Amino acid sequence: MKISLCRIILGTAIVVSLTAGPVIAQNPGGMEIWSSYLAGKDPDEVYSQFLDVLKTNPDDAYALAGAGFYEYSRYRLKEASDHWIKATEVFGDDPVAELFLHLCFDAANDRTEWMDFSGLCERLESRGNRLPPLLARARFLHSAVLRRRGEVEQAKKLVKTFDFIQDFLVCGPFDNAEKRGHGQVYGPEEMFDPKGEYSGRNRPVRWEPIPVRSPWGYVDLRAYARPAMESTVYLTAVIEADGQTRARLSAGHAGALKVWINGTPAIDSNRYHGPTPDQVGSQIELQQGKNLLLVKSSSGKQGEYGLWIRLSTLKDAKSNWRTLPVGEGWNDLPESSRKVLGSEVPAFDEEPPAIIAMRNVGPQEPANSPRHFFYALLLTKLDVVDEADQSKLLTLTRSLETYPESALLRFYAAQADREPNRRRNAFQGCVDRDPGFLPARAAVIDSYYGTPFFDRRRLLIDDALHVAHEEARFVVRMAGLMTDLGLPDAALGRARQAMALNPDIQDTQWCLAETGINFLPCEERRSIYERLVQRNAYNIQAMQRLVELALKEDNLTAAQTWTEKIRTMNPYDTDALWQAAEYHLADGKFEKAIETANEGLTVSPHDPVMHKVLAMAYRQTGEDEKASEHLGRVLAVSPSDPWALDYKKHLSPTTGDYYTPFRRDIKDLPVPDPALTERANYISLLHQEVKRVHPNGNSSETVHDIVKVLTDSGLNALRSRGIYYEPATEEVRILRARVWKKDGTFVDSPAPQHRSTANAGDAAARLYGDYNVAIVSFPGLEKEATVELEYQLEKKGENIYADYFGDIFIAGDYEPTILSEYVLISPLARDFYHSYIPPKYPPSVSMDKAVLTEKPDEQVEGPDRIQRWVFQNLPLVPREPLMPSYTEILPYLKISTFRDWNEMTTWWWNLSKDQFIPGPTIKQKVQEIVERYRKDKGLGADDPISDFEKVRIVNHYVNTDVRYLGLEFGIHGYKPHRVDEICHAQYGDCKDKAALAVALLQELGVEANPVILRTTDRGEIDYELPSLGLFNHSIFYVPNADGQERWIDGTAQFFDATELPPGDEGSNSLIVKRGGESFFKRIPTSSSSANGSRYTTRITLAADGHGVGERYAEYSGIYNPIVRQNYENRAKAKDIVEEQLVGQYPGGKCLTVELSNLEDYSDAETLKYTFDIPNYGTPQGNQLSIPTEFFPQELSGKYAGLSKREYDLVLRYRWSRALQMIVTLPDGWKVAELPAPVTEETPFGKFHWSASVSGNELRIEAGTEFASLRVTPEEYQGFRSFCQLIDNYEARRILLQPGG
Repeated sequence: MKISLCRIILGTAIVVSLTAGPVIAQNPGGMEIWSSYLAGKDPDEVYSQFLDVLKTNPDDAYALAGAGFYEYSRYRLKEASDHWIKATEVFGDDPVAELFLHLCFDAANDRTEWMDFSGLCERLESRGNRLPPLLARARFLHSAVLRRRGEVEQAKKLVKTFDFIQDFLVCGPFDNAEKRGHGQVYGPEEMFDPKGEYSGRNRPVRWEPIPVRSPWGYVDLRAYARPAMESTVYLTAVIEADGQTRARLSAGHAGALKVWINGTPAIDSNRYHGPTPDQVGSQIELQQGKNLLLVKSSSGKQGEYGLWIRLSTLKDAKSNWRTLPVGEGWNDLPESSRKVLGSEVPAFDEEPPAIIAMRNVGPQEPANSPRHFFYALLLTKLDVVDEADQSKLLTLTRSLETYPESALLRFYAAQADREPNRRRNAFQGCVDRDPGFLPARAAVIDSYYGTPFFDRRRLLIDDALHVAHEEARFVVRMAGLMTDLGLPDAALGRARQAMALNPDIQDTQWCLAETGINFLPCEERRSIYERLVQRNAYNIQAMQRLVELALKEDNLTAAQTWTEKIRTMNPYDTDALWQAAEYHLADGKFEKAIETANEGLTVSPHDPVMHKVLAMAYRQTGEDEKASEHLGRVLAVSPSDPWALDYKKHLSPTTGDYYTPFRRDIKDLPVPDPALTERANYISLLHQEVKRVHPNGNSSETVHDIVKVLTDSGLNALRSRGIYYEPATEEVRILRARVWKKDGTFVDSPAPQHRSTANAGDAAARLYGDYNVAIVSFPGLEKEATVELEYQLEKKGENIYADYFGDIFIAGDYEPTILSEYVLISPLARDFYHSYIPPKYPPSVSMDKAVLTEKPDEQVEGPDRIQRWVFQNLPLVPREPLMPSYTEILPYLKISTFRDWNEMTTWWWNLSKDQFIPGPTIKQKVQEIVERYRKDKGLGADDPISDFEKVRIVNHYVNTDVRYLGLEFGIHGYKPHRVDEICHAQYGDCKDKAALAVALLQELGVEANPVILRTTDRGEIDYELPSLGLFNHSIFYVPNADGQERWIDGTAQFFDATELPPGDEGSNSLIVKRGGESFFKRIPTSSSSANGSRYTTRITLAADGHGVGERYAEYSGIYNPIVRQNYENRAKAKDIVEEQLVGQYPGGKCLTVELSNLEDYSDAETLKYTFDIPNYGTPQGNQLSIPTEFFPQELSGKYAGLSKREYDLVLRYRWSRALQMIVTLPDGWKVAELPAPVTEETPFGKFHWSASVSGNELRIEAGTEFASLRVTPEEYQGFRSFCQLIDNYEARRILLQPGG
């Protein structure tokens, strides 16, 4: 085989560049200016200095680099690209040149006329053999430029010189859940057999040819592996060599990668990142004849999945080789090449040469060198760092320690940081230091997308436009905001404004076309998309829009033309084919739909979307056998696909319908007894839940609600209904949603709106943090109308909880219920346990007509057990403020597959134990947070740290740096993620944060255990029957932290390790030890003295009632985190205090505010402020009256507004309050009369109040202590009197008069 010059160069590249270093001549002027740039000096002045250097030395690489970064920060991308492409050439064989090659490519984006990569390649090639790595990357990027220009044949010709291997057989997918597949040995790895069949992830798999070949060399495994996420696949190719030779094996991969040649390991890279060519490499030996190349690729939970892989001949090699076409020579491979020989991997290059050469930049370069910064960016551009690796961020953070005022470093550190809040703050820090850094402003704005903070977005965009009033990119963002606010006309106007400002950038063109998707004429949108494609022939998204428009206008010729162009650019893309197939299906052209879908299967043979189209099309042509076959292909990939299961019923209507036998029609429901409707806002005619537990542990659920509206309050309550579901594991389908009018007619609801709750700011979002909600609205609802909602929740995907099912069913509501029914259909082969908890209604509620089913009606049908509970005529239940939760009042059922708690927690531990195993990310994080603590506390490396301080360190990290996503622990999300993943991602729900804390403490040598609990706001519940559904939260437990046991909540932001949220205190916690052993232990509650606030107020009073003074507050217990949260934004502290003052004293002003160090949770918080109150004293004739309490507590309104109660009064926590107020009287004034002192001690708490006068000072001292957490109805009157006593004293005023 003839070996091309390019291949020889690329093969040599690795050897040469391993020793390459920063060998170019450096102009000290450029480097000195970089020191100023990084130090945060005036960027405009720094830029001017870079330009001055370039006037005298146009080849100063560092000045070119710096000028490029400045231009980029001002969105002058043409100038940035020009500087960086020149820097690439000047840096030359310095490995940092590859960074600027990528930077100029990215800056130019679709402006291919800016990118003279052809000239660059020629100039680099003219240097001979000195620059092979840089030349290789420049050639590859040049091919991308040619592709964007539409010069496809030239691009193909250039890519062909790389000799990427694509003649593969592929087998899979196998399971890579939790990234276990990379280390798991599956069948293809044991012995290669081209005819072998293996048990795959969810179906039998065998070796098949890769469906398509891409002219760009990339093998996109998403087209083959279904499902693509968390999957492992094998690929194999046969390499034929005409003699024994050494070669260079190079690969670029998304996901983990293993490679063997003739059974010998060559590469083992357990890194998950994006793909670029030549990220890893190894020297291998090719034997004469046939050589078997075996590749194992494993995907993560998101992102790309595929690879580039190639062989290149080394400089001294004398033999040629070729890749055999698929099917040629596979069956007569030598036995020795078919079997994997051991797992010991020889040394290989885990990173590209440029990274290897720069990795040791730390020891080689001074701390102020910009090469640290360049190294971190190069890691990003070549995409070689594992998603859990913090190298980029750590490198930039260390540079920030040297240059804390650097806007440039903050911007790129923010880009490297995956934690959203820190990213936003870092971007904002960049803007604060350099207001003209426009990409940072854009990033801050973009960080608010998907959140409800529309005013904040508007303010940020306005600020950006004030700085850069003609920057179209910010006008585009304003158009997006108008769209999100539901103002389409304003959005379209802004989009046209952006287009007028800068019609030459993709952002403005795309914005106008997309904003006007429902308003602009098709011709105008088509023209925009065509211009986008003219600018960038590789703009797949614009071409897909053109396909949509063509189909919308029934222009099949244009649709076909654009589809072919898409497939020319990306042979793996099937979206346009799917659109066309759907179009033909809807148009009744079933044969054409079949033809188009089959074309899609030639690209992606296991694509469930195409198989769905084929199932529906064949059903319409009467070919039910073929329809069933393709439906089976869908279910083979996704066994719990709700659509497929539903369509299967459609094809075979007599099987699998678990719900119909139990369905109740609205016409058959009993008429409610008028006595039940008295004082009701609405009445539930039916609440029915039918649940089917499948043998694989998944479940299906149908809910049917029929509710009649009686009052305006009921009308408001029933206008819409939210159905929460987890999109990753559940799908919701609305079967019926309508409003029945009094005359028997009905109005169907519109399609539900599906929204994510992840970024919502309300309580529902905190409960269902990562869930979606389907919002069903009921237009035309009126009093005396009836709402009917019928929907199904279907579990989808594999069920990793096959050994567990649990459920809680609440019978009835606080409003009356005529019929409440629960049906459980479960496999006879499994044991299901149930427990019924009767109602605890107050005495005023009559149960005369109620029918309660303690034991179910039970029957057996085939392999199923059917259990049915029916509850009838459940009464109206009164509600009160601060009453106990529903589990202490309403009847409910519990269902579980576990008999006792140890059985359940042993199961849970076995399910979750691997998730607690610490990996390198955990070990690195432990070192990092301990070093940070030592630095903050001024401790040396050998100074001891107590166990409790270790707990504090971990708690502070988990609470501060790891973002909370509030997934409910109950029926969903039993299993935490792997602790390394949580640590890397820096977000998680309660159980994730608890698991992370346990793992971190384990590394620090401190015993800790995960805890699950039911927070006290959910009320007490029966614990007799074990079920995870009883719990809604997870924290962690340290049995011995310097002699004291502690429960600590990793989600409780602003809380120290000594402080617990009130919802945790008093709960019955289930502590799970290693191995699954568990025990319940009630969490202690804080005393009233532990939750204290102490106020000292000094006021100087003028004769006209004007008061000035200061107030000092000290806090303890629960009040500390409240203060930390309220004053987290110190800049707003004065406004917050003044708002409180004005609420009590109109016209009052806060003058100054001082706060304690809110970041150090180990200290109690304090607040001190000065104030000016014009009307503190109120004139009454020739007298003044002043309050006896600066801020009255008004306890009766908070806790005792009812004259009597039927339920216990539930208080969140005990507390105490002490105050001292010193009033300096006006000259010549005195106190007319002092109220009598009081001291009151009750079972509910204590109160004392007294006043005295000394000279011209009035001194008031008072204290309140609340000692109760529950007040029974029998105790309520005493408690109410106690609150009224305190309120009466605090409402009194003291009269002052002249004559002192």
